Amino acid sequence: MGKTLRVIVGIVALLAVNAGAGPARASYPGTNGRIAYLGTRGVIYTVTSTGTGRRQITAAGNNTPTWSPDGKRIAFVRHVDVYTVGANGGPITQVTTSTANESEPSWSPDGKYLVFESDRNGATNLYKLRSTAPYGTAVNITGAVAPCGYAADPTWGTGGYIAFYSCDSRSSSDRAIYEIKPDGTGLRKLMTCTLGCGWLDWSPKGRAIAYSDGFVVYQYTPSTNTTKQVSQSVAGLDCYDPAWSPAGTQIIYVCNSTIWVASPTGLNRHPLLSPGYAPNWQPVPSP
Repeated sequence: MGKTLRVIVGIVALLAVNAGAGPARASYPGTNGRIAYLGTRGVIYTVTSTGTGRRQITAAGNNTPTWSPDGKRIAFVRHVDVYTVGANGGPITQVTTSTANESEPSWSPDGKYLVFESDRNGATNLYKLRSTAPYGTAVNITGAVAPCGYAADPTWGTGGYIAFYSCDSRSSSDRAIYEIKPDGTGLRKLMTCTLGCGWLDWSPKGRAIAYSDGFVVYQYTPSTNTTKQVSQSVAGLDCYDPAWSPAGTQIIYVCNSTIWVASPTGLNRHPLLSPGYAPNWQPVPSP
């Protein structure tokens, strides 16, 4: 993803040349709330779980909306920095101020931190920063240990690990999915991708990862080393960018420019709305 340029202008051409690129977030447990997504021109909207009741949250020019674990804030990217905004819009707050390309924010399970990818030291790696002021100094999590010296697409799961993708080994261009602790220790390879994976999203309980490989959406369970196909696999239909529902019973994803919904095993697939990109489901925590 390295500032994966998921801004909608030119998205079709961009996807054609970068099959493994896209935002990674994480889904957090709770009741299914509203779905945030990008409309045309990078405007962030939210809708109900049935695709109705659209609300505009921001002006144009944004990317990768990502709900906080308490469902009260949305992190997103504008230009080359990370920002946050309230669930119903209003003033936006700039979190990062580096001149580097920074993108793909994912919240820590307690909402106190954001992990994001940045090329501020040259190669793209994962950095951790507080989500509210004072933000402090961004900490490079993967710079010393990432295969091939880069890491992208972070998703911070409720199990405490941050999943990301990198190359399969220091001498390979194949992609693999890894996990690492927030302090930069405990690096472990979870799986090797077939055609080039990206768009990672931990399930609400941190047990499975939804991802796209070769423009087909799957979900992978590390504990059992099992993979299940979620999206349809049809020539000319590029499916990517999955996100779990907070209840863990559905996965939303994009095929070309339409947002779809399916069960985690690929049943009951149906379109939700179009055009739409980068969907992410709001968790409403239990009282």
